[in-house]
Amino acid sequence: MTLPAGSPVRLCMAAVNRDGTDAMSTDELVMDGKLHRHWGFGGGPHRCLGSHLARLELTLVVGEWLDRIPEFELAPEYTPEIRFPSKSFALKTLPLRWS
Repeated sequence: MTLPAGSPVRLCMAAVNRDGTDAMSTDELVMDGKLHRHWGFGGGPHRCLGSHLARLELTLVVGEWLDRIPEFELAPEYTPEIRFPSKSFALKTLPLRWS
C-alpha cells in the first residue's frame, strides 16, 4: 500500500506488539519479572516523562497487593468493557473476588 504524502495515519495502540511475530506478542499477561518491550509509555522523543516513576509505582502496588491478597479471581459474570475511540486503553471496571 502506498500512502500519498501528508496522509493522516492512525495507530491503534491496543494492537501494538500483538502481531504474532515473536514470543511476546500474545494476548497473555506475563508477570515473570523480566523486562518486556511495549509501547505503553510511547517511545523515542515522545516517551512519557513519568514512565520510570510509573513503573516503580506499579511494581510496588502489585507487590503489595500480592503480599496481602495472593489468591483472587475475576467475578464470573464479568465482561470487559472498553470504549473506542479513546485516548487511553483502560477498563471501565475490574470486579475481583477473594476470600
